[in-house]
Amino acid sequence: MNPERLSRPPFGHAAQSYRQTAVDTAGPAQLIVEVHDAALTSVMQRANHVASELALVRAHALISELQSAVCTESGNALGGELHAFYDEVLHRIVDAYVDGNTSSLPQIAAALRELRGAWFTLCEHVGHARTV
Repeated sequence: MNPERLSRPPFGHAAQSYRQTAVDTAGPAQLIVEVHDAALTSVMQRANHVASELALVRAHALISELQSAVCTESGNALGGELHAFYDEVLHRIVDAYVDGNTSSLPQIAAALRELRGAWFTLCEHVGHARTV
C-alpha cells in the first residue's frame, strides 16, 4: 500500500474544514438561515420517512438553539413573537416524536420555510446572503 496515500487527510476532513470556514465567515443572520435550513431538512426527512425519529431530535435541538438566541427583553414584541413561534414548533415536534404521527410535519416545515425566507431576505439587504 502507498504510504503517501495513508498520510493524506480523508475527504471528510476537507468537507468539515469547508463547513467550518463557511460558519466562521458567515454573518449572524446567515447563520440563522443555515440553522433554519438544517432544521427544515431534518423535519422534511422525517415527514417523508427517509430518516428515523432521530431527525426530529436534531430538528428539536436546532430550533431550541434558534429560540435561545431570541432577545425577549421587555418591550421587544418581535422577540416575544419569535419565542412563541419557536415554542409552538418545539411542541409540535415533540408531539410528532411521541405520537409517531408525522402528519403535522409538512405544516411545521412550511412555517419554518416562511420564516427562513424572511431571514434570507434580511441577509440579502445587509449583503450576507449566500446561495448554495
